[in-house]
Amino acid sequence: SIGFASRGLYNYFLTPVYLYKKTKILPVVYLITAIIQISTTMFMIRHYGIWGAVFSNLLTKILQNLFLYIGARRFFHFSFNAFKFIGLPIIVMATILISEYYVTNSNLHLIRLIQMLITYLLVWIFYRTEVAALVQTLRGRFVMNRK
Repeated sequence: SIGFASRGLYNYFLTPVYLYKKTKILPVVYLITAIIQISTTMFMIRHYGIWGAVFSNLLTKILQNLFLYIGARRFFHFSFNAFKFIGLPIIVMATILISEYYVTNSNLHLIRLIQMLITYLLVWIFYRTEVAALVQTLRGRFVMNRK
């Protein structure tokens, strides 16, 4: 879920790199994040076990997005609502990581259902105007296609 939550940001920051053919920054970003991933994973697993691997992965995904953003903004101006675009994934990741502490074999499906419901609720809260506009657009298209 960590990779999934950060994937939207990654693709958003990566698109101008390919669009403007400035891919020379990619090996640098990937090399730096690979070094960070390897070193933090070795350290964190040794001290925190599997949770060390999870947090190392989280740190690496965040840094990879940050480095990609810094590299891409040299030639592209990003315009986005940081609270929606960065805040929501961070809140979702934190919610999932915290709830994982309470997972047992007997409540696994319940915890996953709660995670899903919380994620849906947060998306609705953050994007309620966009969701309403999308529903309205789709409703208009389906009504027009029926006639």
